[in-house]
Amino acid sequence: MNKNFDVIVVGAGHAGVEAAAAVGRSGGNALLISLSVDNLGFLSCNPAVGGVGKGQIVREVDALGGIIGRAADYSGIHFKRLNLSRGAAVRSRRVQVDRDIFKEYVKNQLLSYQGVGFLEGEVSRLIIKNESISGVRLKTGVNIMAPSVVLAPGTFLSGRMFAGLNQKTGGRTGEPSSDNLSRELENIGLNMLKFKTSTCARIRGDSIDFSKLIEQMGDEPPAFFSILSKETNNKQVSCHITHTNSETHRIINDNLDRSPHHTGMIKGAGVRYCPSIEDKLFKFPDAERHQVFLEPESANREIYYPNGIFTSLPEDVQKKFIRSIEGLENAKIFTYGYGIEYNLVNPLDLKHCLETKKISGLFLAGQINGTTGYEEAAGQGLIAGVNALAFARDSEKLILKRDESYIGVMIDDLVTLGTLEPYRMFTSRAEHRLKLRESNVYERLEGIGRKYKVIGEELSRALDE
Repeated sequence: MNKNFDVIVVGAGHAGVEAAAAVGRSGGNALLISLSVDNLGFLSCNPAVGGVGKGQIVREVDALGGIIGRAADYSGIHFKRLNLSRGAAVRSRRVQVDRDIFKEYVKNQLLSYQGVGFLEGEVSRLIIKNESISGVRLKTGVNIMAPSVVLAPGTFLSGRMFAGLNQKTGGRTGEPSSDNLSRELENIGLNMLKFKTSTCARIRGDSIDFSKLIEQMGDEPPAFFSILSKETNNKQVSCHITHTNSETHRIINDNLDRSPHHTGMIKGAGVRYCPSIEDKLFKFPDAERHQVFLEPESANREIYYPNGIFTSLPEDVQKKFIRSIEGLENAKIFTYGYGIEYNLVNPLDLKHCLETKKISGLFLAGQINGTTGYEEAAGQGLIAGVNALAFARDSEKLILKRDESYIGVMIDDLVTLGTLEPYRMFTSRAEHRLKLRESNVYERLEGIGRKYKVIGEELSRALDE
């Protein structure tokens, strides 16, 4: 390829998207390489953005010109403010989104940046000279050169997917894993870890008996993440709550010998704050029930995401235990849940700018650093993108402090303490949370965004008004 790139970004999830967009807003040239360009910003887990601690990160990304908050606002079908009865330090926003509208918005935003290009392919090697990155090699043998590279592969590094005792390689349903890149990172001397996570089945909305469920309506008027968002044209819909019961638990417990989590097939550390339903029953055997939060995946409510019953049990067991839950007795399964185990880099191998200590010019963002969640990935991606461009230009890097932002707290936790399990942001992690409110995010970060020229013209004008 003849074009000169400042930054190559590998992976087009939320970390990769924000990294490439940050380079584009700052006037740099970025090439975004993905196994599937059609899945830019794809929501591979639940159809929601934000939450306690997470919503603060989304607001911070927006204050620095990022995409995720505006994408959520544009595609929002259920807006909610959390912890309104508590102090301002722990109040957060959460938005249910329409998956397709969200993805389309992200794609259009990236296409609007003149300096961002796209390439569909698999990166198998890193081109390194004198312990400094100089480009990447595709699986096809093509070399693409750039002075800095951001890796944001999500769960694709040596990903293995499990449904019962069956397993296959892959980073996500229908997409291959990145085994060559995982080996490459190990070969250059980075310390690798292994984590696990799981997702749940999706259920057809026309098979759910909503009369038996507890309705959760959204807030009116909607509370947007971004000051650029003024209104929504989307139909607003409700979420619903149901619960598991003793019969659900009996079915699951009777089949734990078919669970890869409990037979030892999956060895990686799991998400403590978002466990599989198998782990819930194992860790809380006396609990009579567990909440299931039914989230619509679109305004037409064709498909629902039953948050709270993540699983890697076989499909026949999934169908049986789902149909034991009140309101889901006649549930029609659209897709089944599965577990996934993947490799990552020990974040202790990183500097605060998210550059690796081993290879200069090589930056990592998202789940490869041990985090879980769209929001955490987006925050890291933006910082990695800004700093990768700074490296290419030999200019000052952006390092957010713990008393400036939740993003700063997250990165400092990762690179100084490391993590032995997927890291999730909470307000309790921030000792300066009284000053890191979601309400003062622009006041906190506007100056930083302008200094690094990352906020973009539209947000700059809005902040001037």
